Amino acid sequence: MSTVSDAARRERRSLWRVFVIILACLVGLALLLFIGSLLVTGPMVRKQAAGLQASGYLVPIERLVPQVPPGEPNAADVYEQAFRARVVSQDDEDKLSEGPVSDDPRRMAVARRVIAANSEYYRLLEDASRLPYCSFAVDWGGDPASMIFPHWAKVREAARMLQMRALVRSAEGRVDEAVRDCGTMLRMAEHAKLEPTLIAQLVAYAIQGMATQTLEDVLSKGAPTLEACRQLSSQMALIEQTEPSVRAMKGEAALSLRTFKEGRGAPFLRAYRTVVRPLADLDEQSYLAAMKRNIDAFGLPWPESREAVQSSAEEVDGLPRYRSVLTKMVLPVFGRALESRESKTAQIGAARIALALIIYKLQRGAYPDSLPVLEKAGLRLPDDPFTHQPYQYRRDGAGFLVYSLGPDMQDDGGRPLDYAALRGMPQEQRQRALEHYDIPFRVSR
Repeated sequence: MSTVSDAARRERRSLWRVFVIILACLVGLALLLFIGSLLVTGPMVRKQAAGLQASGYLVPIERLVPQVPPGEPNAADVYEQAFRARVVSQDDEDKLSEGPVSDDPRRMAVARRVIAANSEYYRLLEDASRLPYCSFAVDWGGDPASMIFPHWAKVREAARMLQMRALVRSAEGRVDEAVRDCGTMLRMAEHAKLEPTLIAQLVAYAIQGMATQTLEDVLSKGAPTLEACRQLSSQMALIEQTEPSVRAMKGEAALSLRTFKEGRGAPFLRAYRTVVRPLADLDEQSYLAAMKRNIDAFGLPWPESREAVQSSAEEVDGLPRYRSVLTKMVLPVFGRALESRESKTAQIGAARIALALIIYKLQRGAYPDSLPVLEKAGLRLPDDPFTHQPYQYRRDGAGFLVYSLGPDMQDDGGRPLDYAALRGMPQEQRQRALEHYDIPFRVSR
């Protein structure tokens, strides 16, 4: 019995020594990591961040958020009033979602009923769109991972409601009013671009796409007056896409960096920041370097911007996992947002040229044979944002076709990207269609 008891005690002492050794190793490792962060990686990342702050890349989110001067009206408050005033039954919502209102007399009747019931809603949207300041209530100090922006879904819905009214008005021959609805949509997109987040920019681009597509439909149904064309053209000429998107990228950097510094979002992140601090510091370095490259890329013209974003993504993909866990998790792929920005810029430019062509016809009785004729007549035209060359133009029956060469910068004859036609295509053909297309604006009259 004594022999067994002695053996048990020796085994316990042996296990205790192993435990003490392991604990000492862990404490030593933790101390080593702490010293490493304190003396090496911590100062490195702080120096990098200070340099980016000094050069304007890292800006506190509070300085990027639009501020409404004291005493000035806030468009967001008026939009919120409009959202509360909207009255559409679920049955009418379902009918309107079946397709364009102009394609079906039944949907057109529903649209007229909805428009008549929402006169106050539309009035408030127009009033809000004309205010210079817009700042929706967002808890910018909260956890970036749990931030929600419910107002943008409502703003997109408002744009769809304006799109519906414009199509109904153009069908009724009220072309100038339909053109003004397109202008209201574009002003709403400008408000979205004030918010320094990528989601707000994407909402703005979606609304711009709706506005230009609606204008294309409206101009094919009737001719607006000279005054309506000039007003919308002047409004479009003031649209700036690059600066708001760069500011949004800085906003994304400010919000995501909070995840690195505060470990918000999950216990894993806090443990990662605490236990392996030097690796978290290296991870933060990787993120800061990647965001600087992407912010720079968004300030470049196409195709340099695309190449810079692709290069940044490849560099992040090539980083060792040990120093880029969070970087790979929180850094989105910005290429699609960048392409969307340029595509909407191209649509707006084509729409401006279309309005110039209509102005020319209203003044001289016929469309010109080439775009230089418009410039000789004193009408200023934008260049294709993809090629930085003039847009493509040709007469097309009683109307015309204006188009940008699109992201591939190749002339595909004005063929648009048709998502409906992609269904059922062989993979190789589908991939080619996704890569080779133009951005057209066609007026059939």
